[in-house]
Amino acid sequence: MNRYIVGTILIVAGLVYMGVTVFRSSMQYYVTVSEFRSNESKYDGKTLKVAGKVKEGSVQKTVDAGMPVYTFTVVDAGQELQVVYRGLVPDTFKAGSDVVATGHMQGDHFEANHILAKCASKYEAKVQS
Repeated sequence: MNRYIVGTILIVAGLVYMGVTVFRSSMQYYVTVSEFRSNESKYDGKTLKVAGKVKEGSVQKTVDAGMPVYTFTVVDAGQELQVVYRGLVPDTFKAGSDVVATGHMQGDHFEANHILAKCASKYEAKVQS
């Protein structure tokens, strides 16, 4: 009987540990481009989320092995970061939109494996003239 209790406790403890580990990894916050640039060495070799605005005129699209490749610059507080993303971008992705890119630094650019483009609120009040 005691063996079953000890076994059950070990299984429950293992499940709790796995749950906490998964929860912590899913709670990855993003940093802005300026925060990233101010302390790049802190993020060496780490996957992170970087947020900023797509710089006007910076979006370039090419095709590599049938896959679209987007190269663009993300800006925040005067700091810039070149991003390369392979794949389809969201419909809301365009110059001037807010984006969160998930990935890592690869040489002189940020290699993104996921892009989230935020859309402007459609419910903002218009200024009356």
